[in-house]
Amino acid sequence: MSIGSVALANAVVEQLLANGLRHAVVSPGSRNAPLSLALARAADAGHIHLHVHIDERSAGFFALGLAKSLAAPVVLSCTSGTAVANFLPAVVEANYAQVPLLVVTADRPSGAVELGASQTISQSEIFGIHVRSAQELSSDADSKSAYATVNDIWVAMLGNHRGPAHLNLCFAEPLVPSSASAPWPEIAEVAGVALPHEQPSTRQKMNANVRGVIVLGDLPEHHAQLRELAVDFATTAQWPLLVEPTGAARTAAVAIRHHALVADDFLDEVEVLITVGRFGLNRHLKRLALAAKTHICVQPSAQPTNPFGTATSIVAEMPVADGQAPAPWLAQWQQRDVAMHAQIHEALGAYPEGLTGMHVARQILAAAPRVGAQVFAAASRSIRDCDLMADFTAPRVWANLGVNGIDGLISTARGISVGLDTPIIAMLGDIAFLHDHNGLLSSPFESQPDVTFVVVDDNGGAIFSDLEQGAPEFAPWFERVFGTPHGHDLAAMSRALGIPTTVVTTASELDAALATPQGLSVVVVKAASRESSHEFRMSLRNGATHIAHAAE
Repeated sequence: MSIGSVALANAVVEQLLANGLRHAVVSPGSRNAPLSLALARAADAGHIHLHVHIDERSAGFFALGLAKSLAAPVVLSCTSGTAVANFLPAVVEANYAQVPLLVVTADRPSGAVELGASQTISQSEIFGIHVRSAQELSSDADSKSAYATVNDIWVAMLGNHRGPAHLNLCFAEPLVPSSASAPWPEIAEVAGVALPHEQPSTRQKMNANVRGVIVLGDLPEHHAQLRELAVDFATTAQWPLLVEPTGAARTAAVAIRHHALVADDFLDEVEVLITVGRFGLNRHLKRLALAAKTHICVQPSAQPTNPFGTATSIVAEMPVADGQAPAPWLAQWQQRDVAMHAQIHEALGAYPEGLTGMHVARQILAAAPRVGAQVFAAASRSIRDCDLMADFTAPRVWANLGVNGIDGLISTARGISVGLDTPIIAMLGDIAFLHDHNGLLSSPFESQPDVTFVVVDDNGGAIFSDLEQGAPEFAPWFERVFGTPHGHDLAAMSRALGIPTTVVTTASELDAALATPQGLSVVVVKAASRESSHEFRMSLRNGATHIAHAAE
């Protein structure tokens, strides 16, 4: 017996609540009215937290950040048509970052797509290979099939290879209760679905009496224990631990802070490389993977983590260290790291042109622990500046490294702050800020997360100056198609949305702006020119070579 659109939405929400759903993100629309109202009623009853965002692309990334930080499913819902297509960038990131994002879209009844109805596209399989499961329910379904479908999706989304899923709901009118339809039913208590049990550990001992290195990359939160196991291995084996910014382990006694400027000095000596999670943010790690005689890739799920095809073996679990590297292997890395640390900070202090991204990253990483904040960094230049500047006391750093895109970053940082219930200092470039300035929009009904957005404004895409296209022979076209100077007043844009905004030009002004979290706010750093910053980075890399030669 069909139950109609209103009851179908209610049945879907009933099963989601039974399975443990606690957060839902909704963008307003007409066709998704049954689901929006069912979720709003569940929120009023205290069952879930409801978040409403008017821009679907920003809503998608807010939900992504929320699910990423919670390590738990978040529902993301919208109306039919291009609204659904705007979720695709967030779904793609969720796929590669293994984030359990449940996209529940509204659609017209079956057959309407072929009739040319308004605001209607073919959307039942719009996310293709980027979801773990794609299912559809029509308003002529019954409650039993609705419960079963939600459970199937829930299990697929939370398997060992976690990731997003898609439920398309084909709602026929009426979309809200009317005199001719049944009143809103009460939310029923139904049984939740059981998830598969974890497999028992099969960790193997490994000979560590060699010159080895461990690289700890980006891991989804449900595999966070691998971080501890990687640190344990490196500590036991006395191997250098190279931690990418989101690896959250630079406090380890064996961690090498400035490995981006140190690792090349040891390429000829590395016998074994163990990589854990997705890695390869900077190119020195590619050179390291190519140079190592043996590369063991720890890949805990079906998501590939062997970006350069260099792995000689791929294992699901972290090995157990048996023995230690010959002395003075670790001490040599640490000595180079200490020398490079002094070189970097001396150079930063002597730089005459103002603030580069490296200066800003250093101040953010130092300020965050003082105010109890964690850090979010944009992919591209910001995350690499954090990689260069992280110290042993570095705070937790978050980023969208599934596909390293720069869209939706304002919204992702906001979602992470809500999920963690902690302040976030987010470091963005000006182009990343422009990509998602709609993410600053808020409804007066929504609570404001405590996020300070620090925007390094050097009027364009700084990272391209460091890549091949920055070579002199491409200068006639560089600015137009790579540098892309925008020429906009970012502070004015932010203030126009009612966001407290500060413009800084000096280190002391930036320290003052970061001293006290002020809810949702923006700090625009009028940074050194891209050209000057590029020359400074190159001088640091040349300095690393000089330090290595002097130590030999």
